[in-house]
Parts: sequence; C-alpha cells; structure tokens
Amino acid sequence: MKKILFLATFISACFFISPAFAATTYYVDFVGGLNTNAGTSTSTAWQTLDQFADNARVAGDILIVKRVATSTVSSSIIFTSDGTLNSPITITADYNNLWNDFATSSETFTPTFGSTFMASSASTTSAFPNTWIYVQGDCSEQNATTTIATSCELAYEVASSSTNGISLYLPYKGNQSGAGLSLRVMPAAPQWSNVTASFAFTLNSSAYWYLKGLDLRSTSNQCVVSISNAVNTGNKSEILYDMILQGNGAGDCGVQGAGAGTLIKKTRIFNVVKGFSSSSATVTTVQMVVQDFYIDCNSVGSSAAFGLESEGSSVNATNGTIVKCTSSSIHGNYNGVSTFINTTSSAPPTGLSANGYTLNNFEDNFSIVGLNSQSSNQISANNLATTTMSSTANLRSGGGPTNELIYPPTGTGNTGISTNFFPFSFIKLFEYPIYADTTSRTYTMYFNSTSTSQFVADPSKTEMWIECEFYANATNAERKLTKSTSVANFSSSTAWQAISVTCAPTQSGVLYLRGWYGKPSDGYNAFYMDTTPSISP
Repeated sequence: MKKILFLATFISACFFISPAFAATTYYVDFVGGLNTNAGTSTSTAWQTLDQFADNARVAGDILIVKRVATSTVSSSIIFTSDGTLNSPITITADYNNLWNDFATSSETFTPTFGSTFMASSASTTSAFPNTWIYVQGDCSEQNATTTIATSCELAYEVASSSTNGISLYLPYKGNQSGAGLSLRVMPAAPQWSNVTASFAFTLNSSAYWYLKGLDLRSTSNQCVVSISNAVNTGNKSEILYDMILQGNGAGDCGVQGAGAGTLIKKTRIFNVVKGFSSSSATVTTVQMVVQDFYIDCNSVGSSAAFGLESEGSSVNATNGTIVKCTSSSIHGNYNGVSTFINTTSSAPPTGLSANGYTLNNFEDNFSIVGLNSQSSNQISANNLATTTMSSTANLRSGGGPTNELIYPPTGTGNTGISTNFFPFSFIKLFEYPIYADTTSRTYTMYFNSTSTSQFVADPSKTEMWIECEFYANATNAERKLTKSTSVANFSSSTAWQAISVTCAPTQSGVLYLRGWYGKPSDGYNAFYMDTTPSISP
C-alpha cells in the first residue's frame, strides 16, 4: 500500500505544472486599460499590445483584445517569445462577449451558403459596415473559455448594409440556412495604429504565433505583418485568421511571409501595393497557404495581389477575390511554384514576370468549375509575361458563357516560349477531369483570333493542340494519350476554329482533357478560347 501511495504521489508531482510555466490568459483594452494593471481580467486590462508581445511569454499564453477600440500607438511590436505547435501564443479579438458589448439583431436574416449577401426582414439597425456577425447556431460564446484561437470560426465582417440586407466581404460558409434567423452582432475589430505610421508586426525569429481578428494599419514598406522566421532553423509557422490589414497605397504590402510556413485564412487586405509577398533576398524556403481571402488594391499603381520573389518558394491560394489590382498572380524568381484554386480577379493573372523557372497552376480558374490551366517557363527575363484572363467579350454563338483570353509571352529563346522544352515552356490552356465510360467520344474546343494580323503564321499541330488521357487497358490502370492533329487558321480567318480529338477508353474512369500552346512569338499572338468543351455523342 505504501508503494502504491508513493507511486501516485510521484506521478502527481510529475504532472504538476509550476505557475511560473503555466499558460495565462491576459486582456487588453486600448481605451480603458492601463499598462500598470495586472492584465489578467477585463477589469484590470492592459492598454497596449506591446505590454504582452514585448515581454517574455510562455507557450500557450493568450491575449484577448476588446473590440471597436482604436490605439494610436505607432511603435512596432517586438516579439520576444516562441510558442509551440500544440501551444501557440495567441493575440485575438474578443469572440466571446467578455466585455458584454455584443448584441442580437432585431431583424432576421436569410443566409445562403456561398453568397456574400444576406437578405433581411427589415432595414438593419445593428449590423453596419465594419461590424462582425455570426448567424446564431454557428458559434457559441463561452465567457470562461481559454481556447480562444478556435472559437467562432464562422464570423464575418460586414462590408455594407441596405434596406433589404447586408453584404459581406467573404461568402458565408456556415451551417445555417433559410429565413427568420437572427444574427449575433459584434463591434468592429480592434484597430492598432494607422496608415500614416511606419508600424509593422514583425516576427523575425519568434514562431508559432496565432493572430486573429485584429485590424492592423501601417505605412511600412516591410508590410503590415512581416514574417521572416525559421531561416534554416526547422519547421516554424505563423497563423493569421480573420485579419484586416490596411496600408496607405504607397510602398507597403499586407503580409510578407518568409520562413517555413505561414497560413493566412479569412483575411481582408486593403489599399496596398502587394496583397501578399514572399520576397526576401536571404530566405529560400518560403511556404505560404492563403485561404478565403479578399484583396482590394484600391487601384494603387503597379499593384499586385501576390509577389513571389524568393528562390524555391511555394504559394497555395484558395477561394479568393481580388479587386482593383493591376495583376493577380505570382512574380516568380527561381523555382517558384504556386497554385490558385477558385480565385476571381478584376485583373488578369500574370504568369511569368521575373527570373528563373516559375510554375503557376490555376484550378477552377476565374471560378469556372473545372477550368484548370497552367503557366510555366524556363526564362531569364521577360517583360511581357504569359497572361490569361476571363472574358465575356467575343462569345461564340452556341458556346459557353465565358472565354479565356490568352496573351502569350513576346520573348524568344530563354525569354519566351520554346517548343523544344515541353512542358515547361508551354502554356497549359486548360485541364478538365471528366468521368468517362467506354463510349468513344469526340471532344472539341474552339479558338479564335479577332484579327488576322495577330499571327504571321498559324500555330502548327505541335505548337497548339488538345489531348485526352484515358484508361486504355481493360485489366489494369494504364493510360493512353491521344492528341489532336488539326490546325487553327488564325493568320487568314477571324472565324472560330475547332480543334477536336476522339477518345475511346476501354475502362471507365477519369479522362483528362487538356489544351497546350507553345508557339514562339511572331507577333502579338493573342487569341480567345471558349472555355466550354463540346462533347459528342
């Protein structure tokens, strides 16, 4: 019995966490707080973020910031501590009504999954621009919780309101539907600094920080949030969630991510030269994942939604809306690889515009389901990049609702397209995965050049073709590749040109229909592609 009692006492001692090392929840109120307070309750809140971030913290520490308050402090934050993968250090806006400043809408609303508009039963009197809402049933408020980082993942910022509803920046993806639902309305995100201050959230070496629900503003040319950690120091990451990042339209950007990994989700960026940048002369392993984002460059000159300038960099961007930017893709430099999935843009996505081998993949391009394309090249310099854009001009009679407009690069040799280096110097125009049975079918895509002066010579069948890859063995998963042999007449006709390929699978499964373009430039060479394939029978 004594041995059992001793063992139990020993185990308890091993699992006892000293208060000096236990994670703590702290509070900040930009208006009503004082840095001389203890900071451990809403009534004894600190006043600034510096009080939390500039001092040593323990992995798992959380700082909760009162909403709607604005701080005029312009000094940059100096992060001094590391969290861990299982216990990041968190700075978050209040999602749990800890200051009792949330309200329930007096009107009811009709949320629709995937829509940015919610119709209301009457003119809204509570959900105004910059407030945040969630549909009751999607979140729950836990006044005593310390698991703040994952609380209320379905809150949304209101972009505008009218007599018949509200509009959001990001589409609603909650679990509620139908009319007659109430909203829980939260005050605006807490604002730190302003766009006239050279302020930046700079994470140079501190890692595993979780930033959520903050409105950060800056004129810094190092970006509002600058992450340059984990340089040759292993896997360290940062997470930005529900953030608002605003610049002054001069030399700034929203987020610069340099290091092992950065996840950015449900974040709005406004009035910047670049939305996201991973540029760094000394960092060669940038990995950035961006999900559910909204970028408004506000027509800033030479603005780009993304800027990828580091060697060996990787960007994966999913479900994004880009407005008022002059370009919306990656400016690559040496072995950059990026993927855009279901991203819409008011500007064409620029494919190649810097040095080195760059590969850009576009899935559900321009929010056209199934339109998958690729832009890649082995280049040393290129002033006019490979560019594609969605267009509703020049639609083909009997065709689909959209065209893809292609501007191939004008360079030659290492600075343009080369038919000797497939597939790296070719443009993948599209890739459609199609479930096919064993019926032989003919697939046709249509192409058009609106002026015969665009092309001196027509692209040959080895410079422009469509192909299908399908199962051609009844007993195993061997695929066959069949290419088209017809040639588009661009040099002497402005009519739509059909290019077809016939595929006869011997086993049911996914068939890939693709299109490639690789003609070296002999003029402007711009042309349209009807994005809807014709399939018969």
